[in-house]
Amino acid sequence: MTPNPSKAPWYFLGLQELLSRFPPLMAGVAFPTFVIVLMILVPFLDRNPSRRRQSAKSPSSSSRSTPRSWSRSSSSHLLPWP
Repeated sequence: MTPNPSKAPWYFLGLQELLSRFPPLMAGVAFPTFVIVLMILVPFLDRNPSRRRQSAKSPSSSSRSTPRSWSRSSSSHLLPWP
């Protein structure tokens, strides 16, 4: 049997390997879609329970940063408000 002479560029080699081992619908549509959806959802999976909203403490009013406090702490000629 003659080997397949076609070779995909390096960034498609994984997809070409999937196509050689699985049906085209599964390798060309299902797996890549699953990987993309998983990559989109990963940042929203919070495994650290200490950062949940119930346990988050709000900053005190003296430590809050507001535009007024910025103008007092920086040069007044750089900011448009007094």
